[in-house]
Amino acid sequence: MTVFDGVPAPFPFDADLSDRPAHFVLRGDPAERYIVGLLTLFWLALGAAVTVAAAMLLAASLGLQTYVVPIVAILLTVFLAALAWWLWPQLNAAFRTVSVTIDDVVAVRERDLVSDRSWSQPLAAFEGVAQINRGTRLIGNTKTPLLAIVLKHPDQARSIPLAIAKSGGVGRRTVAQKARQLGIAALEGIGDESGVSLSPDAVVVNRWQAMKVRLVYWGFVAATLIFAGGTLYQHVYTTIDPAWPIAAMALAGVAVAMHFYVRRYVIGMKERDGEIAVCTASLLFRWHRFPRSRIRSLDYRAGRLVTPRHSVNAPWVTMRVEGYGGGFIIDMQSDFVNMQKLETLGLRTRG
Repeated sequence: MTVFDGVPAPFPFDADLSDRPAHFVLRGDPAERYIVGLLTLFWLALGAAVTVAAAMLLAASLGLQTYVVPIVAILLTVFLAALAWWLWPQLNAAFRTVSVTIDDVVAVRERDLVSDRSWSQPLAAFEGVAQINRGTRLIGNTKTPLLAIVLKHPDQARSIPLAIAKSGGVGRRTVAQKARQLGIAALEGIGDESGVSLSPDAVVVNRWQAMKVRLVYWGFVAATLIFAGGTLYQHVYTTIDPAWPIAAMALAGVAVAMHFYVRRYVIGMKERDGEIAVCTASLLFRWHRFPRSRIRSLDYRAGRLVTPRHSVNAPWVTMRVEGYGGGFIIDMQSDFVNMQKLETLGLRTRG
């Protein structure tokens, strides 16, 4: 963990330290802000509609029409709390901006949607310039291993990225150059963010792609509930429009198919002392633990589709485990995938 853990825009990032004081700004890709913001607005609108429909249905079924307003208020509060727990970290991170000024004193201003915090430390309080392995991130449609050159502080959360690029784009020469420009030590070796953002036993960390899968899944579930609730409401109060039950059954079929998919869609995977721990996107029974000896195969699929107008690159790995039907799905566009560990577990590459 550092003051900025996303993929900066523009990428690659390289702070100019040739003049003092040096000033630079770290911010994420604007496209990600728009996507996360639109998804949040979509879920707010859909959630409000589902809440009203559910409240009316509940009130009608219990004969409590006079209590529709408090029922709506209670359900809406529960929904907003769940939405905040789910989407708020991504939304806040997408709008995060960090301004840094480096001289004899390092001044940092961190801004996001709810806070505007400034702090400063003497340059001498930092340990030196170090390399940090950022794992594998999605850049466009390509999985890319990243390396960051950071001004390392004893408190990891106050370490400051000075350069972020593909592995091979920066290295020991960059560390030496930045250290010389700042007049501090160049630290040896390549560290990682273990124990803070990534643990040493992490094999897969999937946040952003998992959020999109869950949004699609819950979108179909919510739409199914709306049409099923509307059908029941029409049955109680009016005449049923045939389009409503037909739509409800069609949407239910897709929702059921998505349910079986998310039960095997991996959002986290760890390997420690010969035991594999897999967390899926399912709402219930998410964690699965088994010895690595039960893994029967890990098969890579390129997931490429090219048309005259579009190009899709969505690679995945199917991990088949004894005692589990269908296999687990590892999205290779996850935030972090440790390919070396997958290979030690028996990864086989296919087109």
